Amino acid sequence: MITELLKTYQSRRHTLPGLIQEADQPRTRASKGHPPVTAVLVTRRLLSGFGTAMEENAAIVSALRHGGHPAQLVVGAEPVPADDGEYPVFTWITVDGLPLDPFRPPDTFLVELARYPEHP
Repeated sequence: MITELLKTYQSRRHTLPGLIQEADQPRTRASKGHPPVTAVLVTRRLLSGFGTAMEENAAIVSALRHGGHPAQLVVGAEPVPADDGEYPVFTWITVDGLPLDPFRPPDTFLVELARYPEHP
């Protein structure tokens, strides 16, 4: 968990493109066990304040991948446009191909558009 928190500290001022680029880096080692998502998110918010969901998810994926977890950032949209004709876009995190929230998996009601990195 220390590795993930250190990565969170190091990337606290990175922009969204920089965080996605970091997530595309190959994992340095393999890690077992439950990823420390809550600790990474709390640390990021303490260091940088609240960000958009996409920024926070990209930072979490970057930190988890640096710690050896096979995490991916998934971008998806609702299949039906909103009243204004726009398609709301959402992001979520998967580890080993499974969403972090097994009780409300977003891939059951959202259309997947992209994954970063493409291969865990």
